Amino acid sequence: MHTVLRFALLATAAAAVSVRDILTERPDLTTFASLLDHFAAWDIFETFPTDFTVMVPNDTAYEKLLKMGLDLKDWPANFTVPILRYHLLEGRVGSAQVSDGNEPFLVQTALTVPNMTQPLPVKLFREAGEIQAESGLQLTARIIEPDIEFAGGVLHVLESSLVAPHNFSATAWMNGLCGKFLQFMDETDMAGELESLHDATLFIPNDEAWQRAESVLAKMDLNEKRALLRSHAIEGQVAYRSQLSHRQTLKSVGGQALEIKVDERGGITVEDTTVIRTDVLWYNGVAHVTDKVIMLEKPNNASTMPVLDQVQQFLAASPVA
Repeated sequence: MHTVLRFALLATAAAAVSVRDILTERPDLTTFASLLDHFAAWDIFETFPTDFTVMVPNDTAYEKLLKMGLDLKDWPANFTVPILRYHLLEGRVGSAQVSDGNEPFLVQTALTVPNMTQPLPVKLFREAGEIQAESGLQLTARIIEPDIEFAGGVLHVLESSLVAPHNFSATAWMNGLCGKFLQFMDETDMAGELESLHDATLFIPNDEAWQRAESVLAKMDLNEKRALLRSHAIEGQVAYRSQLSHRQTLKSVGGQALEIKVDERGGITVEDTTVIRTDVLWYNGVAHVTDKVIMLEKPNNASTMPVLDQVQQFLAASPVA
């Protein structure tokens, strides 16, 4: 009886502590708190009316950035505050929700951007018993101290900073699989169009896929090559892995209907290509890496994409953890 009462009292005390109390009293979280002070950004915790989760890099994480010459206090508020907002997740996400063997899952953050209807997400998964958070550029941050309760939510301490999703060009270059796609995009002068997509899903063939398709690509003229790229892009629907279903059809910006199939093991195909990597987060949506170039007959050369939104180039930039 006494033990039960003691734990009940401890739980009540934890619930009475605010997130500000934790951040200002913990000696290893002073940098995150000082950034909130410096930019008068404590109101970011008012983003969600109910429970929320805070992913806080420890001071050592920010010391790593300083060694790289990145002091977030030296940057303008409209650069640093969005990065801070990206560390705030919707809902109470405890470590028990991230299980070994389960698929990674996405959680929306408090960061919104012009070309996305929904806030940008963070991907959470467990590997070798440790919880990881994957953010922009597919960089991961390990949770080294989970489940610190406060009134209205839970806080997890990270060993490195989350990185806000970047534009697609930087994202594809960083993952090391899509150099040929970037080269093809530059050769066809399509970078501006693809980067300007709103609520976008991209299916990106890996380098081996482009190499196998070289003989076919060599016979295409410029308009055909541009149409080919447009057949790999969806606008108006951010189709994360969890939202792809069997026999689903997605319309590309070139006008083609792309058939999605999902087998009993969760494997995903798009037309005759297999998705080998899912949920690559980028500034305007999501990308999935495939093992083949999607080849469709009679592509529509007309583009439905808007003019490049230049503001994304500024907001998407963030330090590498």
